[in-house]
Amino acid sequence: MPVKTISEKEINPSDFQPLLNDLKAEWKNPREWGLPIIIEDRTPRTKSVRLYVIWDKWTELPRDIRSQIINEAFREIHKNTDERITLSLGYDVDEAVAVKMLPYKIILLLKAEKEGIKDKCEKTMMKYGAWKRGEELELRFAELEDAEKIYELLKKEIPGDYWVITQEMFPDES
Repeated sequence: MPVKTISEKEINPSDFQPLLNDLKAEWKNPREWGLPIIIEDRTPRTKSVRLYVIWDKWTELPRDIRSQIINEAFREIHKNTDERITLSLGYDVDEAVAVKMLPYKIILLLKAEKEGIKDKCEKTMMKYGAWKRGEELELRFAELEDAEKIYELLKKEIPGDYWVITQEMFPDES
């Protein structure tokens, strides 16, 4: 089988300064919900970290540029760390769903439509970080506890059984 070598194109971070600034600002002061979702997967024994950033702003950018922006932001924020970045991946929402990084989802039930408050429920979901994915409004999470926290906020704001948390189950791929 042929071996292909792919070389990362060096970018000038100033070409993407607005994205870099936005990512650094979010990393320093993360919101409680919404995008971007930043995941730092640390291995203390080897002093290494894998970084994943799920963000709708990645859609038009090639993967190597996403990774370079993530690396630059991490290095600027964690100047005094001796951790090595072993992997940095930026996914847009569709990509993150495809690679199973956002398995938890809050779904709006048909009850809201029947009771005529679907628009109000959708606006509330948007307030807590939902986004349009095709025709569907999606509120997805990497961790169950994050989904449960937002679920409780939704129920507090609009009392009733209008939402449910689901977890996508993936068939064993072995």
